[in-house]
Amino acid sequence: MGSQVLTTGDPSDPGGCNLIDNGDTWTWSQIQPGTEPRPCGRDIWGNSFVHDGALYLFGGAWERYGRPRHWRDHGRLGVGDDLWRFDAQCGRWTLLEADTWSLDYGPQAKRPGSRLLGSFAVVGECAYLFGGLAVLEPEFVLKALNDFWRYHVPSGRWELIDPDTGWCNFANRPSHPPIRGAHCMVALGQDIYLFGGWPGTVPVFTTNDLWRYDTLAGQWEQRSPWRDQSRGAGYGRDAVYPGSRYCANLFAHGGSLYLFSGRDTGARSPEFFNDLWRYEPARDLWTLLQPTDSDTGFDAPAQVPAARYGSGHT
Repeated sequence: MGSQVLTTGDPSDPGGCNLIDNGDTWTWSQIQPGTEPRPCGRDIWGNSFVHDGALYLFGGAWERYGRPRHWRDHGRLGVGDDLWRFDAQCGRWTLLEADTWSLDYGPQAKRPGSRLLGSFAVVGECAYLFGGLAVLEPEFVLKALNDFWRYHVPSGRWELIDPDTGWCNFANRPSHPPIRGAHCMVALGQDIYLFGGWPGTVPVFTTNDLWRYDTLAGQWEQRSPWRDQSRGAGYGRDAVYPGSRYCANLFAHGGSLYLFSGRDTGARSPEFFNDLWRYEPARDLWTLLQPTDSDTGFDAPAQVPAARYGSGHT
């Protein structure tokens, strides 16, 4: 958003913060301390996008089922489907669509159902939303999704492109990405690329398949199926393809995609990553720029960022 970076607040202070470029330095300033209306505090990772200088937030997770019993208590979390816009110029939130707590993910749905850990990508005047995780009832009972929506920003109109199918086979080559949340998605020209994620399984299984959606033709293409270590996937110097992960950061620059960080809690060590990859779509080629270094920490000067997940998405 030009020379400003926006962050949303935590549940105790959801007003938001603004990081402003002042030339040689960056400074933080709080936006909207204690003013209304504004979104409630929530976990919003992935459920946001930027268009024409405004930040849009959709749904996310918050304490729908009461106060948490301890600091890691997910059992009280529920999801929403409200849509908000924040205008960075005037510093004001606008509620575009009220929360209905809808759990309708079928072909008859008029707008996306409630979710967290979905992912948006913007092409032209439209924002595309894929998948995410629904919380069906207390104690974090999850349903992973693979519905695909287009939101026309100027008119505020939702269009369902592909309904949720519940498909969860990552070994074959389906014509549409399987269910998942906490995946990466980014636009490059008229194409949208989707990578990795978590299909809501327990024990945790993460994926590293890569998909391309052609917004002009309206078709998905699987660029690569899920790979394990025996097929060159990994996080270290010997890897030729990114290892499985969720809540990573994928961004586009100069005709290429760059993938950084992520997490895999499936009994893996290290559990958090700080590897950096470049993907060249024209050559269908991944290049490892920086392998994971588990010795890099947050408490000392370093040449590369420490391993992390959820490191930024919009």
